Amino acid sequence: MPMRAIGRGMKNKKHACPVPWVRVDKLTPESLWDEYISQRRPIVIRGHPSEISSGTRKWTNEYLKDVAGKRFVSVEYKTNESEGFGLGKRRVMAFSEFLLRIEQGQENLYLTSPQQPLGPHGFPDVMVSPTLDLLKDFPVRLSLAGNLIPQQINLWMGNSKDGSSSGLHHDYHDNFYILLRGKKRFRLFPPHCFHTMYTHGELVSMHPNGRIVYKGQENILPDGSNADDVRQWKEGAQELASRSAECSSVDPPASNSPGDPPSFSRVDLRLPESEIMRKFKNFPFDECIECTLCAGDMLFLPAGWFHEVTSMNDAVALDRDDKPGHMALNYWLYPPDNLRAGEKGFRRPYMQEYWEDMWKSGKIRLGAPCSHNSVPSRKRKSKRKRISTLVTRFGRQWKWYYFRH
Repeated sequence: MPMRAIGRGMKNKKHACPVPWVRVDKLTPESLWDEYISQRRPIVIRGHPSEISSGTRKWTNEYLKDVAGKRFVSVEYKTNESEGFGLGKRRVMAFSEFLLRIEQGQENLYLTSPQQPLGPHGFPDVMVSPTLDLLKDFPVRLSLAGNLIPQQINLWMGNSKDGSSSGLHHDYHDNFYILLRGKKRFRLFPPHCFHTMYTHGELVSMHPNGRIVYKGQENILPDGSNADDVRQWKEGAQELASRSAECSSVDPPASNSPGDPPSFSRVDLRLPESEIMRKFKNFPFDECIECTLCAGDMLFLPAGWFHEVTSMNDAVALDRDDKPGHMALNYWLYPPDNLRAGEKGFRRPYMQEYWEDMWKSGKIRLGAPCSHNSVPSRKRKSKRKRISTLVTRFGRQWKWYYFRH
């Protein structure tokens, strides 16, 4: 599989050099594509486009309770202060209860990317509650993302005075991370470092667009599609992934899922650098770049960029309004594999029209709002059978990718 030195020109002599930034009013979707998306470079965007700010500025806790408070959400939790999030520990509660606990200052809960139910055609829904209930306040297709197809849209929310870590990992999709409350510090490492990032998964290769492949995922193409599904689509199959068509929903992951996602690193960046280098001698500290987002900022992060996110409250902002904690909205989009700058790449970011066809035909469902306990038990399939279906379609490691990405 071909390799590409993504981010190679960003090597730094000092640790944690800053990520470049640009004002949102100086950007167009075309210029963002030419200079950053097609070049697979991260960029901080100062300010939110009006299509985001006009709706999200009213997201006080009271508003969120009124719109989605009765919905049930799956939230991560940690049992002690030394733990980080991302360990697969989850519990289900009403969104209104979660908001109340955030207001009370609890720091052991974090609303993150949930497990998405499967639609009737076997693709994960783009949204679940509470994001789906807030849909009238933001667009499904972000203008700055151009012609990229959404894979998932999530609301992230938590509470931390001193900062909580996400753990060092990478995503499988391009990411527009839109900060609405608090502060977030990102420490980034380019995809070409993947051989020295000490991931839990067994590395196989990296696609030219930065999409990293692990053992068991060899059937996944650069744009995130499944090679078997694309072959059926080319042959004119009426129903893709028929083996997944019966999976209209899946159970939440167990509270203590075994193992670690393959995309997570074994390196804990909270430790002193000397200790890290003693355990992981080839860890690429000299490739690190860093940025801190404040409410009103955005970050575009291409697929495959490793990142550790430290989330914290903004004490100054909290004194001015009734929006405690930290909160963000993010768009994950299928990564482009046509990396040509200019109009041709912008108009057609994928070498094949598979994802565009799936989107326009409605095979990718936005979502179906329901509480976790509203699915009749007689309609539920065995969890083992559903997971087996997902593994068949997306590779042996896909269930972790599904839970976290």
